[in-house]
Amino acid sequence: MTEQEFSQKVIIYSGKFYGYSYRILGDKEEAHDVVQDLYVKLWSLRDSLENVNNLEAYATTIIRNLCIDRLKRIKSSLLHDGIVRLSLSDESNFIESSGNEKDNRIELIRMAIKKLPELQQKIFLMRDFEEKEFDVIALELGLSPENIRVILSRARKRVRELIAVNR
Repeated sequence: MTEQEFSQKVIIYSGKFYGYSYRILGDKEEAHDVVQDLYVKLWSLRDSLENVNNLEAYATTIIRNLCIDRLKRIKSSLLHDGIVRLSLSDESNFIESSGNEKDNRIELIRMAIKKLPELQQKIFLMRDFEEKEFDVIALELGLSPENIRVILSRARKRVRELIAVNR
């Protein structure tokens, strides 16, 4: 399947896919991310899509499953131990704070990261915890470096928001 065929057969439903995922997730950014994940998955399956009778129904099933998986991951408490480096405006205050304040801050960060979708968590940890380069992360996850930057930016923004709410 060529890019043009993919656009004609799949991308035309982007509004419908977004609306469907938004109804399940209740978050605009999450819904956009799920639709993007859907397109990545369908693009990787593009050679076998010719055998699918109803591409819209097939894609809707995939997006439903992606949304369910994302909701499960948000609720999961799996997270790496350790201190996560963040690019927050008050990072210096965090470093200079007392041990108890620092422990509370670390716990806030951990809890915020747990609430991120799996892909955002993965990219956030790979970049800010493991300090991997964008190109390495992109290669490991099969995404473009630009896509990694966008997802990381959303993850950092969401972590900042969650920390601000819990202060």
